[in-house]
Amino acid sequence: MNRQPTSVALYISNQPEVISIIYDILHEIIMEHDNSIQSSINYGIPFYKNSKGKAICYLMTTKTKEVAITFWNGAFIMDEFPQLHKGTRKLMASLYYKNPEKIDIHLVKKIINKVMNIQDKVNIKKVNPSDKKEIQSIEVMAHKIWKAHYTPIIGIDQVKYMLEKFQSTKAMSKQMNEGYCYFSLLLQDQLAGYFSIQKRKEALFLSKVYIDEPFRGKKLFDKVLKFVIDYALDNELNKIELTVNKYNTNSIEIYQSKGFEIVQEAVFDIGKGYIMDDYVMVLSI
Repeated sequence: MNRQPTSVALYISNQPEVISIIYDILHEIIMEHDNSIQSSINYGIPFYKNSKGKAICYLMTTKTKEVAITFWNGAFIMDEFPQLHKGTRKLMASLYYKNPEKIDIHLVKKIINKVMNIQDKVNIKKVNPSDKKEIQSIEVMAHKIWKAHYTPIIGIDQVKYMLEKFQSTKAMSKQMNEGYCYFSLLLQDQLAGYFSIQKRKEALFLSKVYIDEPFRGKKLFDKVLKFVIDYALDNELNKIELTVNKYNTNSIEIYQSKGFEIVQEAVFDIGKGYIMDDYVMVLSI
């Protein structure tokens, strides 16, 4: 039975020479930057983590026999460092090498310095109704998310109709002029998602909340929910209300895990022969 190595030294001793050399180069760069950084084996490969246990980078071989130095949050700095390549991992980006002599030490130093100074800081920014560029960015994200998520539930024709009716730049601008507030979720100054709310007589209505796929799993919905709860309380409202498609089971389970309860069924005629077949869910605060 093959056993995963339990120490970096053991891992390196069992690898081809090229990996050992690249590891030594990377190790020297990182120790020069901050000698408190620790290396350890996770998922069978060597990781470097800061004092808080946050991953900085890791080393692995690819199917094409290249050695990848993969940087956590590297996807955020690809515009600045076009040498980075994004793989299948959500927020990571890598440098690939077959020959250690090709390593640009100055480049690796700059990337490590950059990713180590990236914090998962989330900003919630109210969308200005006159900022067409920001609204258009939300429209682009809406098309991407809706087509992927809702097509299996309601079909592509209804998705296209609802996007034009509710999530076009024109439609969202009209909603904001009618009392809806849209907010952008910004992670490292990148648009990670958006949501909209409306004050009603007895509750704050959470009209929409969407998080783009690469940014899921970072507890952004928790930050949205805290913001929405605080907003409701500041406006002397003690309930959050939302509607969700009855067959959107994943979202329903998430809402229920946060304390929302289904209070009724609701069917809305949205024109052109289409309906929204929803549950109304409420969170008491």
